[in-house]
Amino acid sequence: MKSFFVYLSILMWIGIKSPWLALFLCLYFIITKSIPLKTLFVVVFILFLLRSNLQLCQPINQGRVVRLNKSSLLVQKGYTKVLVQVQDVSIYAMDDQIKLYALHPIEANMNQDGFNPIDWSKANGICYRTAEADSYRIEGSGLMHQLSKGGFNQDKRFIQEVRALLFQSDPDEISSLWISMGLVYLALLDVIKRVCIHFKSIWVERLISITVLLYLAYVLGMPLVLLRILITYAVGMFIEDRMLKWALSIFICLWYSPYGSSQLAYIFPFSMQAVTLFVDKKAVKWVRFSVAYWCLLMNMKRVSLLGIILFPINRILNLGLIVMGILSSFIPYIHKPFSSIYRCLDLWFVYTQDVFVLRGRASVVLISFSIYLWHRLRNKHFGIKIISLIMINFLMVFISYPWFYTVTMLYVGQGDAILLQAPFNQSVILIDTGPPSHYANLKASLDHRGVHTLNHLIITHDDADHNGNVEALHRDYAIKNLVKLGRDIQDEWFHLQYLPILEAKEDNDLSLVYQVGIASLRFLFMGDLGTAGELQLIKAHPELKSDVIKLGHHGSKTSSSLAFLSHVQARIALISAGKNPYGHPNWEVMERLKRLAIRPVVSQASGTVQIVITPWFRFMFNRFNRFTFF
Repeated sequence: MKSFFVYLSILMWIGIKSPWLALFLCLYFIITKSIPLKTLFVVVFILFLLRSNLQLCQPINQGRVVRLNKSSLLVQKGYTKVLVQVQDVSIYAMDDQIKLYALHPIEANMNQDGFNPIDWSKANGICYRTAEADSYRIEGSGLMHQLSKGGFNQDKRFIQEVRALLFQSDPDEISSLWISMGLVYLALLDVIKRVCIHFKSIWVERLISITVLLYLAYVLGMPLVLLRILITYAVGMFIEDRMLKWALSIFICLWYSPYGSSQLAYIFPFSMQAVTLFVDKKAVKWVRFSVAYWCLLMNMKRVSLLGIILFPINRILNLGLIVMGILSSFIPYIHKPFSSIYRCLDLWFVYTQDVFVLRGRASVVLISFSIYLWHRLRNKHFGIKIISLIMINFLMVFISYPWFYTVTMLYVGQGDAILLQAPFNQSVILIDTGPPSHYANLKASLDHRGVHTLNHLIITHDDADHNGNVEALHRDYAIKNLVKLGRDIQDEWFHLQYLPILEAKEDNDLSLVYQVGIASLRFLFMGDLGTAGELQLIKAHPELKSDVIKLGHHGSKTSSSLAFLSHVQARIALISAGKNPYGHPNWEVMERLKRLAIRPVVSQASGTVQIVITPWFRFMFNRFNRFTFF
């Protein structure tokens, strides 16, 4: 039955993202592989595809807090979980009762490079979301409630630190990597093992461990990482064959939470376990490093090579810290040494994640090719295999770089952020940074595209939705040239012509306006320029023409006059507008675009939009990968 579960687990993993590819592979396995009970194999896989679309959600009006996140709560009743966005998570605790007055569907992130709430909510079984204003808190009780409030130690600093360590509720959480590895639960199992060391029967330890894990699964709402540890531990109690245990664990985990296959809590541990099963002992360390690198690059778009090297050491340090945190919650007066050690290790963990950083995205195709290549080279010289692995690791980041000129309107909500990239990031220009509330999206987009350095950062004017992330960018990226005063910008790859406005009648008319030509395409970036400034541009530049225009002021009726749009004669109008109370883009502006046969592309509906200019053709695609050639 080993081959039955190994091949079935592979199909289930692929089937979530590519069901048609999985069906094709299923047919291939049935024809070419020696699998017992082939009819049952096909039936179970088809049932899994049906299971992946099964929802058990029902509206609820009250539930208990089962998870504390950075700025949200997870409330559960029965099979239904609701995400509640809150301003200050520190005033809440585990097992608080929350009354819910309004439920809303989970919305997708229109920036495909950033965190995807749809995949995350499906993986964690979250059905709805709501705001803090639509909820009411009732104080809870119980062991987990007291533990989330600091236990016997009520020092405010200690409460903040232990909540960050055990519940990930603090803004200064160490790293999602530790969460995905489930170090909290592994530390607890280690404590149980040492407590039960005097029992001569291993089944006593196992019974206690399973009971504790099941209790935590209930009170914490069955988080993915705990589910994985519980299932793997339970399967290991009865099955000794390592490969069958690995495959059966994946099978059960995916059956319970199919979309967990897209989360680091499944991908990282199961991938690392697979290394020791399918790779010879001589190359295990090299391959484990590569697999960790691929997993982190695929999920985080940013990897510290030093962090991967020191991961085994940091893991032990973090386990010790968690054990200290648990003990400090129950033993009075020992929280001060814990807090000192916590702060030191927190600084160390952050430092190791910021050294030898590579940014980019892992290619699933390249990973698949590397697995195939390693399989083909399994009988070759060890040095040849390692050299091929190093080359693939190098290509993994290199393939993230644009091979041609690209112009991208990044989705940063109600704000502006335009990214210009030369081939292979030889020159990168960012025009505006968006508001602070969307810095995570901006950072994810830059990391996704392998950006380490901004050759030029242009701030068109001082509104927060244009310059809100300047300081954060200075902290995380190298910025060679910050431009706040209008002037031409020229390097080997780009020439941005500054179009001055001599008589500014309002603040928006102080916006820096730039035109850039890339190959045969001309782009015009308007900032928040109003109609008065547009009239000056018409007079000063009678030949001002552009193929693509980024409309001023998010498509407001105070910009984009009919006369100006007629003068520019653009074919595509980019409009950076997220959800807003101002009515952007204005319906009158949209009517003008329709009248002039200019195609509007609104980030509110299209998300991040990228235009790629090759020597042979140009094309544009959006958040939903809908391509348009022009």
